[in-house]
Amino acid sequence: MLNHIDFTPKWYRQKLATREDRRQRLIYLTVLVLLMGGWFGITEGRIRQAQAVLLSAQKQNEQAKSQKVEYEQLRTQFGVLEQQLASFHQLSTYIPKSVILAELSHCLPDQVRLVDIDINLLNDRTVREPNNERIAHCDLVVEFTAQAVKEDTLLDFVSMLKQSKLFELVLYDANQQVPLANDVVLYTKQFRLYVYRAEHIDYDEGSTP
Repeated sequence: MLNHIDFTPKWYRQKLATREDRRQRLIYLTVLVLLMGGWFGITEGRIRQAQAVLLSAQKQNEQAKSQKVEYEQLRTQFGVLEQQLASFHQLSTYIPKSVILAELSHCLPDQVRLVDIDINLLNDRTVREPNNERIAHCDLVVEFTAQAVKEDTLLDFVSMLKQSKLFELVLYDANQQVPLANDVVLYTKQFRLYVYRAEHIDYDEGSTP
């Protein structure tokens, strides 16, 4: 039996082995690049999907915050309206404003003018005079400014208010003087009149004697 003898030069065999090794490495590298490219594509898609979900969540969060702010504003406005409605309902059970204004008109001298009239409910119904000699229980307070060119006219107005059966307590500040033209002085006085719900008074005919 004859032995197979390879007459291929050694250097050529080494060259072929080196070429085959390079080819194998190139195949491995190509497969690795393809795998990495696929993994990168999948990862990038997931990242974009996560970013889209995050952006949607941020928009929903901003909308929720905006809706919460709008809700708080509406709740505040509703609370204010509810308080006003309750005040109107309470006022409707007390003496009508028209009665109070009619009584003021009845007590008002011709030379006195009233400005900034305001009628409100009292939170604390217990009212004490400045000298602490008298305590009154009232429901409403009437605040306004009286103006006259004669100080005596304001004093007459004070006297008429104190005689009224409608006003439980009459409080006022000291006179203020406002110079006008031709050496004329305008006297002003701040008033706070406290009213109690007294149903026995005949308001149609006037409550002052």
